[in-house]
Amino acid sequence: MKIGLIAIATGKYTHFIPELYEGFKNNFFVNDERTLFCITDNITDSAIPKEVVTLQTTHEPWPGPTLKRYHKILEHEDAFKGYDYIFMIDADMLIVNKVDSEILPKDYEKVTGTLHPGFLHKPGTYETNPISTACIDPLKGQFYYAGAFNGGFTRAFLNMCRVIANNIDQDLVKNYIAIWNDESHLNKYYSEHPPKRLTPEYCYPQHVNFDLLPFEKRIIAITKQLSEYQQ
Repeated sequence: MKIGLIAIATGKYTHFIPELYEGFKNNFFVNDERTLFCITDNITDSAIPKEVVTLQTTHEPWPGPTLKRYHKILEHEDAFKGYDYIFMIDADMLIVNKVDSEILPKDYEKVTGTLHPGFLHKPGTYETNPISTACIDPLKGQFYYAGAFNGGFTRAFLNMCRVIANNIDQDLVKNYIAIWNDESHLNKYYSEHPPKRLTPEYCYPQHVNFDLLPFEKRIIAITKQLSEYQQ
């Protein structure tokens, strides 16, 4: 297989790429041909390991870096079309255990989603304002997914990116941003196109009582001071 993993790291987020790459190198599809892509506004940043493929973009003030992540991916979609699978991961994640074919969807039209660790046994905070294309009736929402790790067959993933980016653009025309930015739109997409579901072991908060989240840690979400990075 040929599989790509995309991290978007503009502004100070390039700080996280070296550790992300170490986990990628040691634990992510180690028996397959794989590439870590970094979409960044500073492709010459010495913090980025030379083995990482850098793709140029621009930095936007918050919430642009998360809201526009699917736009950023589509800017470079030609770079991903030779891959069987593409996944997207937050830059501030650590891959600490084996991640392999268990995350792959079986259906060529499907993508993969990761259940949000904060809403595993309770309703998610969906966008409920009907002005937004991300609006979901909370009574109909079955699962709430994290925006930090997702992907699938390349064609299906890029199609998801296009739908989400278009819906975000429609909201912006109305001067509206969904409650949880791109994650709200991701959940709307999944409500209409059910993904292969991964447990929160692929988005495990760095500082949490294991008894409260009884899963093996595979991908860890780093705890950080948000105000330092949301610029």
